[in-house]
Amino acid sequence: MSRDFRTREREDGSKYRYPLGYSERYKGVPLEESRISAISLPQDKKVFFKELSDGRRVYFVDGTWIRDNLDISFTMGSHGEVDSYVPEGELWVDWNLSDKDKSALVFHESLENSLMKYLDMDYEDAHEICNDLEKRLRKSL
Repeated sequence: MSRDFRTREREDGSKYRYPLGYSERYKGVPLEESRISAISLPQDKKVFFKELSDGRRVYFVDGTWIRDNLDISFTMGSHGEVDSYVPEGELWVDWNLSDKDKSALVFHESLENSLMKYLDMDYEDAHEICNDLEKRLRKSL
């Protein structure tokens, strides 16, 4: 098991793994040594999708390239409150997903980003809320 994950138990007793936030993963490590700074992806690896009403911008990105060159743990999507290499105000969703998955991930990443940024919620709690709501959303897509 990687040191970058923790295990939690579901209500039914089954267990699942979830990633640690940067503050937990790099506890005691100076910030400048622990974070990958925001980067500009090569132009052909990032495509603008839409701007949200609050000005945040959603991009479809080449998740395979990100995993191969930047972050092996990038899975489906992210934002700057979770991954420091995603610029402030941007939400990234892997373009290799189906249209249904892209829609669900835009919802998930947008809400998770808002909960963390505006309500100062930690990743684990925000992610759990978003997973629950995303499951409900997927039933209607």
